[in-house]
Amino acid sequence: MQQSISAVKKIFVESNWQQIENSLAESVTSEQKAILKEAFKTRINEADWMNQANLLRLEYHSINWEKAKAHLNLDVAYIKLDSIYNHYSTMLEKYNAVQQEIKNDSLDEINRKIADTRIILMKADSIRKKRIIEL
Repeated sequence: MQQSISAVKKIFVESNWQQIENSLAESVTSEQKAILKEAFKTRINEADWMNQANLLRLEYHSINWEKAKAHLNLDVAYIKLDSIYNHYSTMLEKYNAVQQEIKNDSLDEINRKIADTRIILMKADSIRKKRIIEL
């Protein structure tokens, strides 16, 4: 039961944080978002999870487990997709910065930056292949 509660908390925090983060958009800095996320996690951990576990035990037989599993799988997929999107966005920003620098450089400098860009793209590809979130 403890493992289940821990997994549900993790999924709950990540999926709800994504909604909060999207509503914040660019109105706060990355550092402020990190502070807010930690505060959010702290509040979630302060919830009475044992009471929730007891309610789950009482309602165990009336829960539609197939539907619950489908919802959890969908939440996990969204979390993974968001994580991959964030990594690709970071790599795209780096690629665009290098591309902008290339416009004013010599041929040797351009060749060096092309090699650097290939490394960045290989890292992006390796990130795509990794498992982003472990439950």
